[in-house]
Amino acid sequence: MAKIRVVDFEREPAYMNMATDEAIALNLKATTNKPIALKPKDKEEEEVGVLRFYTWPIETITIGRDQEVEPQDKPALNIDLLRKYAFVRRPTGGTAILHDKDFTYSLSIKKEFLSENVLESYKQIVTGILYGLTHLGLEAKFRNEKRERKTMSCYSNINPYDILVNGKKISGNAQSRDIDGIILQQGTILVKPYNSESMADIYSYKGEERTEFLDKTKNGIISLEEALERETNFKEIENHMLKGFGEAFEKLGITIKKGELKEEELEIASELKNVYLSERWNHEGKRK
Repeated sequence: MAKIRVVDFEREPAYMNMATDEAIALNLKATTNKPIALKPKDKEEEEVGVLRFYTWPIETITIGRDQEVEPQDKPALNIDLLRKYAFVRRPTGGTAILHDKDFTYSLSIKKEFLSENVLESYKQIVTGILYGLTHLGLEAKFRNEKRERKTMSCYSNINPYDILVNGKKISGNAQSRDIDGIILQQGTILVKPYNSESMADIYSYKGEERTEFLDKTKNGIISLEEALERETNFKEIENHMLKGFGEAFEKLGITIKKGELKEEELEIASELKNVYLSERWNHEGKRK
């Protein structure tokens, strides 16, 4: 059976989290392209993806791969305020997220093991989160509504396969297929209450626009600890997410196994970190 390697939970700076996620995807592509004749037994044990869980050491803002920092027709990010946070542009899509003790995952997987349809593959992956939340004792379900993007904050927008608890969004996710043959998806689960006031400041929302944004986040977003009505910790969350993703992947004919980052992945990440530290990438979305 095909395997997905799950690496140990990490707490890394923003630039290393992004560099590591991309490095894993690039290395998976490289191993996919190697002309190695696998024996039948080896084929059954083929590593087809890597799942990584991590968090952030300080408050961090990430923005989507194609998001404009200063768009012409939408609220711009407050550059002066942005510089007070750790800030990085993701290799995946979506819009701005303020990470503050949230539980984050990334999955790199060979695309032939998921649906060719982007939304369906997205659902196949986040089903692992839905199952994990169920193991935590929560009643989670998919939104199943038409996509709607009215704000520049990722958690405030509506997607068909958003995961809801008590009717409120608890997880944000984004995908990329920029690396040939590989799907890279990143997502978070809110652990602590969402800091909507800070997000409103980051976008310089004022007046009615600010009021509307704050109302939307208050009524539409929930954290894990609010849903559980108790405190939790990363170890507890990781254990249940491992169960959830394990069950979701099993339905796709894939098993998960614990492992570590490979030397090749660490080497690529070390090279990529300069990209994710550069203002040219983070502010302009350009690498050269």
